Amino acid sequence: MLSSDRSPLRENSSPARRARQILLTLARLAVGISLLIYLARSGTIDFRALTRLLIVWPITVAAIALLLLDIGLMAVRLSWLFAPHGLHLPLGTSLQLTAVGFFFATFLPGAAGGDLAKVYYAARENSGRRTEIITVLLFDRAIGLFSLLILPVLFAPFFPQLLRTAPAVRILVSTSAILSFGMLAAFVVCLYSQSTVMRLAQGPFAFLHGKGESWEPSARIAAAPGRWQGRWASRSQPMYF
Repeated sequence: MLSSDRSPLRENSSPARRARQILLTLARLAVGISLLIYLARSGTIDFRALTRLLIVWPITVAAIALLLLDIGLMAVRLSWLFAPHGLHLPLGTSLQLTAVGFFFATFLPGAAGGDLAKVYYAARENSGRRTEIITVLLFDRAIGLFSLLILPVLFAPFFPQLLRTAPAVRILVSTSAILSFGMLAAFVVCLYSQSTVMRLAQGPFAFLHGKGESWEPSARIAAAPGRWQGRWASRSQPMYF
């Protein structure tokens, strides 16, 4: 649940809505279990291979812990990104939204499936501020991409022998460095040259004006994504998923 200081206050959930959510959850579980049974009986997957994870259980536990830590940190980051813009996303809801995106990114073809799922669930019942929500989610994706690009650059100095003997690795690290520092420069421009970014963002976001939503809030988010200029939860109102 997100909250907004510009959207009308609504009740958290009605009994009919809660019952509908429970039925949908049960239906999803039934479909998932049915698919697993079908895949097991058809021989497509072999659940007996999973028993090998028990042999190296310390590594398995460490991998699961790191995965959960990664999801938790992404949820915290998403919650913090919404806060400066008058939107409050509780950590629990942010964790759910991040887990949904992680699931779709893992099981759907392509890397954009998780982002599209997050955009859909975050914006579907929040008319009036959808463009701002989508802009924040896109910025969250940009931060994730920057993190992915900067990691090889940070770890490269620890493997000098590999850099000397593998030209392909040097090319990949150099490309990652160029892209990551280019994104860093763009972030700096967004932070310290708001008027310039507002002029550049006017074109891409202007089409939203014809859809009943102003382009200016989204452009302001693009122009100052890291400035804590919004209101916090105590002055916000609910936004639903």
